Amino acid sequence: MPKRTAPHSGAKRKPARTQPAAPNKRQRTGPSLAIDRIRFTRILASTRLKPFVEIPQHIVPKTAFEEPHAEVQEDQAAFLTTFVFLVNATEEAEPIVSIIADTEITYRRTHGGLSNEDSLRRWVVENGAFHAWPFWRELVQAALARMDLPPIRLPLVYQDDLPTFIIRPDTAERERAVTQAKAD
Repeated sequence: MPKRTAPHSGAKRKPARTQPAAPNKRQRTGPSLAIDRIRFTRILASTRLKPFVEIPQHIVPKTAFEEPHAEVQEDQAAFLTTFVFLVNATEEAEPIVSIIADTEITYRRTHGGLSNEDSLRRWVVENGAFHAWPFWRELVQAALARMDLPPIRLPLVYQDDLPTFIIRPDTAERERAVTQAKAD
């Protein structure tokens, strides 16, 4: 039986590109790594809301992650960071909801490229948060639902947006000190 084909629409097809566009350096290095595993190694979710108390109408949600780092071992690399989500009733108030998750992504080298350990480490640090972000968004929404709180959607992010969410070590230490001082 002859093979059936779709009728010709009469539109002219564009000629195939003979040479692909030259990718930038980041795109060239990406395909040499594959994600083996994304996991949360520690999750803490808590709320300070008492029974029968509704979440305030005007809230200040914040999300960030600590300065990421990478570990490299032979043909594998790991991205490690801690994501933080806080909901405050006002800018100065202590959080009424907090979700904290230590995050780990394990990559493996699939073929050549990124042979230098420093370039592998740099690539993992630059791209790991972008790869983990959808899982972080889902975790926050699921945790809020489990605490019977209204959904708060984290923004979609682009690669260039991620540095704005990093908690620098000096900032993180200052915030911990302020929180500790308030508790004492």
